Amino acid sequence: MKTLIQVEQGYFSYPKQESLLRNINFSIGEGEFAAIIGANGAGKTTFLKLLLGQLSFQKGKVTRNYRQISYVSQAQDKTQDSFPATVLEIVLLNLRREIGYFHFVKEKHREQARKALKIVGMEAYEKHLMKELSGGQRQRVMIAKALVQEPELLILDEPTTGLDKKAVEDLFDTLTKLQHDKGMSILMISHDLFRVRTWCEHIYLLEEGELYASV
Repeated sequence: MKTLIQVEQGYFSYPKQESLLRNINFSIGEGEFAAIIGANGAGKTTFLKLLLGQLSFQKGKVTRNYRQISYVSQAQDKTQDSFPATVLEIVLLNLRREIGYFHFVKEKHREQARKALKIVGMEAYEKHLMKELSGGQRQRVMIAKALVQEPELLILDEPTTGLDKKAVEDLFDTLTKLQHDKGMSILMISHDLFRVRTWCEHIYLLEEGELYASV
């Protein structure tokens, strides 16, 4: 099994702050479903930014071995409520490099976006505005937006925030299907310990600056 990301003895702190993360050892391989839990302020989102390369460890070694990684943030973009963007247009945003500067969207781009929407069960909503959707439907659209790049690793920051029980169950069903059917690796931050124990193969606890393998 190929290891996509491996961190060895990672250390990170913000300026004028004592160490936030230290002695971090972590890896995620192909087709794994893992979760990170921990109290608010423990550094979970910072850790994701380090994995994504948005921040860099000051000490330690990071090995990356993937073609594409995609990220679904915790905060949903509220500008979508006032901006009249359709579901399909939102997903197409992640193909802007392929589409180009002049934004000439070709049919192959639309088909890529529709394929991603179909994976998350939202293909029938492509012409709907985002503001017309429920919280769970919006979250699935944002996952489709991430999937349109065909990532090997999907990272999600608190994806169940604000969702009702049915939407949470649908979300975990979708993620599990991606893992099993597509062989995708998935890493999420979550406070929902019950569900991550049910669905995730590996659970890590981030506490007092260190990362522990949980059971």
